[in-house]
Amino acid sequence: MYVARQNFPDFLGIGTTKAGTTWLYKQLCRHPGLWMTPNKEISFFMATQPAGAGRENPRYKLGHDLLRYGWYRDLARFLFRLRSMDDLEHLRWWARYYCGHRDDRWYRSLFARAPQGTLAGEFTPRYETCGEVDIQHMYAIAPEAKLLFMIREPIGRFWSHFKMNRARGLAPGEVLDEGRNLLLGPDGQAKLLYRRTLQNYTKFFRPEQILIVFYEAITQDPHRLLAEIFQFLEVPHREYTSSELTERINEGSISLPLPEPLRITAAEKYRADVEALAQVLGGYAADWWDQLNSPDSKATPVERIRPPTMRLTAEIMARLE
Repeated sequence: MYVARQNFPDFLGIGTTKAGTTWLYKQLCRHPGLWMTPNKEISFFMATQPAGAGRENPRYKLGHDLLRYGWYRDLARFLFRLRSMDDLEHLRWWARYYCGHRDDRWYRSLFARAPQGTLAGEFTPRYETCGEVDIQHMYAIAPEAKLLFMIREPIGRFWSHFKMNRARGLAPGEVLDEGRNLLLGPDGQAKLLYRRTLQNYTKFFRPEQILIVFYEAITQDPHRLLAEIFQFLEVPHREYTSSELTERINEGSISLPLPEPLRITAAEKYRADVEALAQVLGGYAADWWDQLNSPDSKATPVERIRPPTMRLTAEIMARLE
C-alpha cells in the first residue's frame, strides 16, 4: 500500500548519453530505499530544446509503441502477471504517463507512487543539454534535488552514440559525413562539453548538489562506485552480486572502427574541455587527456588514483572556469 508523499524527485540523473546510465538506473532500481520511475527517461525538462520537440511527448511515444509487436507482447505478459494492488498501481502509473496532460501537475504525479520513506528519482541522460530556462524549471519543482552526472571519455562516448544511431537506421549515409553531422550539428554541439553542462546547472543548483560519476568505474570499481553514490544520496549501502554488476546492458549492435579524420575532428572539438577536466578532476579525466594525446599508445596506464565519483564544490567549479 502506497502512502501519499511529497510529489517531486529527490534526485535526478542529468546525463550523459552512452555513459552507463541504464546500468546505473537498474542498480538504483534494486535498492530498497530508492524508487525510480518505471520509465527511465521521462524527458520532462526538455520543453525548449529543439531536438527534444515532439518525440519526447509520451503521447507520441504511445503512438510509436502501438506500432511495435514487442510492446503488445510485453503488455500481455504484464497483464497476465497482475496479482496485487501494487501491480495495479504500476499499471495506473503507465496510464498516467501516457495519457496525462503534460504539465507540472502531471510530472509531480509520476512520483506519487513512491513508498513512504524512500527517495524517488528519474534518469534522463539528455538533461545534459538543458538550457537555462529548462534548468530553472527543474529547480522550481525540485530545488533540493541531488543530481547525478555520469560522464565518459568524450571521443569514445561520441562514437558509441554514432554506432547506436547507425544500428537504428538514423545515420544511413557515408560514415564520415554522418559522423560529422552528429559531432558538429545542433544536437551534437550541446553534448559532451561537460564543463558547459556543469556551468549551466550551477547557475541554479548548489555545486554540492551534484555528483560526477565516471563511466569507466563501472568496470574498474563498481562496488565502490555504488557505495559512493549511496553515501551521496544518504541511503544505506546495498551489497550487489557479481552477476548484477556485470550485467551487460545496451550493448552496441554493430562493430565499426572510428575513421582517423573523424577522430582528429573530435579530438580538436573536445581538447580544451578534456584538458581542463584532467587538470582539475584528475583520475579518469587525466586518462582521457593521455588517450587524446597518444591514441595509439600501448604503454602501461599511468599509476594514479582514480576515484569513481567526485562531489562538485564551488572551488572545483571556479577552477573549471
